[in-house]
Amino acid sequence: MASSSSTSSSSPFAHLGGTVNSPPPTFNADPLLPPPPSEVGSSSAYPPQASAQLPTPASSSSSSSSSTGILSTLASPFTRAYDSFARVRANLDLPHPGLPERINNEAMQTFTTNHLFDGVRFDLAKGASINPMFHVSHNFNLGGSQARNGSYSFSTMYGTDEIFATGNVDDTGAVQARVNRRWNKTHTSKAQASLSQGFGQTMLQLEHVLNGRDNSLSLKSINANPADGTGMYMFSFLQSVTPSLALGLEAVYARQPGSPEDVTSTYMLKYSGAPKSGIAGDRPEWIGSVNLITQGILQASYWHKLGERVDAAAELTVISAGAKREAEAKIAAKWDFRLATLRAQLDNFGRLTSVYEARIFPSFSMTFAAELDHLRSQAKFGFGVSIETPLNGEDPTAPQPAMPSPPFY
Repeated sequence: MASSSSTSSSSPFAHLGGTVNSPPPTFNADPLLPPPPSEVGSSSAYPPQASAQLPTPASSSSSSSSSTGILSTLASPFTRAYDSFARVRANLDLPHPGLPERINNEAMQTFTTNHLFDGVRFDLAKGASINPMFHVSHNFNLGGSQARNGSYSFSTMYGTDEIFATGNVDDTGAVQARVNRRWNKTHTSKAQASLSQGFGQTMLQLEHVLNGRDNSLSLKSINANPADGTGMYMFSFLQSVTPSLALGLEAVYARQPGSPEDVTSTYMLKYSGAPKSGIAGDRPEWIGSVNLITQGILQASYWHKLGERVDAAAELTVISAGAKREAEAKIAAKWDFRLATLRAQLDNFGRLTSVYEARIFPSFSMTFAAELDHLRSQAKFGFGVSIETPLNGEDPTAPQPAMPSPPFY
């Protein structure tokens, strides 16, 4: 017994409860990890709770990795197809087709429709700033078909590289306002409002435009009321297919209170000729566009750059809806001189219209407009004067600071 006691006392592991013939207990590096299997259920220096097994995330990690792998496998064909399509688009280097609503913009700039007026018109404008752009103007009209007793309106315009805003109020109290906000090169938001005392003449239009590298998309709502689903909702998309061809689609959903819903679709086509050096610059030499509305309306327009200062345009509109059968055709030409612009137009109803604008001085211009209806033996005439006061009395011929590029459209 003495020998045994002596041996036990001389062992360096006696304080741990071991003997000379038994190996020392194994210690875990991390006290939070469970002991090795050989020590479970045996005497140990750890307290009993140290032997409890802690949950490990191995099973959840493997399950998540498995789900991610399945999703990647299912999406890989679509991802590869999209990447291939994106590479093809990049290699084609397709041009931007413009906005769907401006598919025939060049032709509309040649026609006299948006420039014709009758009676006497006087415009007085004052520029308060160039950058940012800020103008105010007073407009007087007398004796025209739109206002026999005359009318007055006050307009303002503000523009920077990101914002374009304009407002107008006339002598009847009608107010019109428009604001465009360019967020970046791709996204532009627009809002337009019209307030009038007449019933049903109040309008609120909201629009968002997305300009891609070779396409444009527009979402628009007019007097929309999400509570009862009334109003007008429009979706427009125009995509360049080749360097010369662009195809588009426009869908319109309209529903008025107490009326059934109405859905209309418009198919658009735009074809542009190659630029002609020395005449059109970077612009195409000619542009043709077609709008086909499912309600039975076909509109086709053609614009051609005949020379450095001469444009020509033609348009055909055919209406075949129910018992209504109508057609209208018109041709026009525009001449840009050094200090003047002349537009002339003739349609199939025998109406000959012309608008001549002469810039006498940089801040003074005169406009003559006339319409002669041969079939009805009627004529209209308009005369306008526009004066723009120089900024803060400065010389208009002096060098001016750089103007911003507001988002007009």
